[in-house]
Amino acid sequence: MARARGPALAALLLLAAATPVRAGDYERMASQLIRAAQSHGRLRVAVLPFQTIGGRESTSGRIVSERLVGPLSQDGSLEIVERAMLDAVMREQRLQFSGVVDSGSMKELGKILNVDALITGTVATLKDDRLEVNARLIDSETAKVFTVAGAKIDRDWEESIF
Repeated sequence: MARARGPALAALLLLAAATPVRAGDYERMASQLIRAAQSHGRLRVAVLPFQTIGGRESTSGRIVSERLVGPLSQDGSLEIVERAMLDAVMREQRLQFSGVVDSGSMKELGKILNVDALITGTVATLKDDRLEVNARLIDSETAKVFTVAGAKIDRDWEESIF
């Protein structure tokens, strides 16, 4: 049963990534994260799945983090670690996919992936069914948060719980 979830989740993420989104929200967050990464000399980054706040597991955190990768990479100034490589390393190291990674795990992951910084964050459902997204650029050696970028976005995908 657990094995069937992987391909289904991958298909869901591909579908979500191909779905058009309202321009601006992800781009604004990416721009702020890019500026902070540049100012701190952290140009090789990995984007971790975001943690979904609210007591239940869902795909929202993974979809939001995946949608942020496009605007982060379009600028060309950051080197983004490929998601498949990140997922393989996290599985191998038995790190959680929920977005919850402690500072020790962050340092370990940063070292293994040879990245300067990690981008992760949280996703919370608001009363109007919109999402509040808070992304963080975190130093992979010290776990220091360089910046936080946030937005309230419309969820334009069907929520699934796993």
